[in-house]
Amino acid sequence: MIPVKILVTGGTGFIGRWVVEKLLKDKHDVWVVDDLSNGRLENLETLTDNENFQEFVSGDIKDKACLATLFENNFDICYHLAASINVQDSIEQPQTTFANDVIGTFHLLEECRKHRVKMVFMSTCMVYEKASELTGISEGYPVKPASPYAGSKLAAENMVLSYFHAYQLPVTVIRPFNTYGPFQKTGGEGGVVAVFLKNKLSGNTLSIYGDGTQTRDLLYVEDCARFVVESGYSERANGEIINAGVW
Repeated sequence: MIPVKILVTGGTGFIGRWVVEKLLKDKHDVWVVDDLSNGRLENLETLTDNENFQEFVSGDIKDKACLATLFENNFDICYHLAASINVQDSIEQPQTTFANDVIGTFHLLEECRKHRVKMVFMSTCMVYEKASELTGISEGYPVKPASPYAGSKLAAENMVLSYFHAYQLPVTVIRPFNTYGPFQKTGGEGGVVAVFLKNKLSGNTLSIYGDGTQTRDLLYVEDCARFVVESGYSERANGEIINAGVW
């Protein structure tokens, strides 16, 4: 793909920084916007000296003025990873999660619509109903959000796809499964690999809840980032929901 201008929201987060790295390796001009509520600026330390890294903006995707200024850069693609991602926080403070994950996504969609910028939206596998079989989950598997976080992501998915049908805006929805790898926080809800490694190296007990028969579909973060990035390059992915996992 020829070099283009790209915005990454949530680019200081665990997966976001790997998306930024992949885009820079592909020689694109990259801007990052993040309010640092989940991400860490140090995640970008090895990337900001790249000649194609254009700017980091400390901003909120609910801030329409901030977005309007950003989109003056005439982006070609927006990779939207900014979100409130903590499930327990969403249960305790659903309004915050809804505001960030739904309203923030709406404001971003409006800018993408005005400027004809493709959006790749990072959703979650948590929108699905609990799997009862070991044969895997396809994109057609029933959805059953069990938390305000999952509900907000599903609502945002529908908004994103509605812009494809109503405005012919190129969009792609990604539903990633359990991602692990470098730069993952060791205290997160879904970071089971990072948590286990930290406890093992610290000599602490590895706690396994339930009966020990639980399984997780683990996806290495660089593979996830490559999947996300390449979906933005593909016209065949426009208007689609795509699982990002291993088979």
